[in-house]
Amino acid sequence: MPAGTPCGHATLFNAQLLSMQLRAGMSDPAPTRDTIVLIRRTKKRWFNHHDDIFAMIRKHADSAGLKAVVYGDNPVPGFNETRQLFSRAYIVVAPHGAGESNLIFSQPGTILVEALCYYKTGEVNFCYEHMAQMLGLRYNGLLFDKQCMNITAADVEPVVKYYVDKLKR
Repeated sequence: MPAGTPCGHATLFNAQLLSMQLRAGMSDPAPTRDTIVLIRRTKKRWFNHHDDIFAMIRKHADSAGLKAVVYGDNPVPGFNETRQLFSRAYIVVAPHGAGESNLIFSQPGTILVEALCYYKTGEVNFCYEHMAQMLGLRYNGLLFDKQCMNITAADVEPVVKYYVDKLKR
């Protein structure tokens, strides 16, 4: 088992080893990536326009023969369900937060679209960008003056549409 590290500072070897071992223990360690996952948070940093964002995701998923799924935190799905869902993810759209740690189950090449938040100090936490890079994921951070909670479907759509269109070719 890889050694623990401080939040946002995992080592490349540890992150890749853990991801490979978690995916290898599945009945299908390399399932088809056929799902767009939208993470729904209920405490701290949620999307005020969640329903509109999900409707937009569903429209683009349907156009490409993909599934659109909400991964919520109330209640949190079980370990095996979470592992299966994130291993099938083609795109994960999320407000910055702990739900993104489930990307450890994702296959290399999965796309993360993260709504970044400013802290009171004006700083931004890029820990999931670092994690995505270590795991071989594609990272797209969305950073707007209006803060992460007020990101709209129109803000997210260009990135989702770009990757869905690439898949359809």
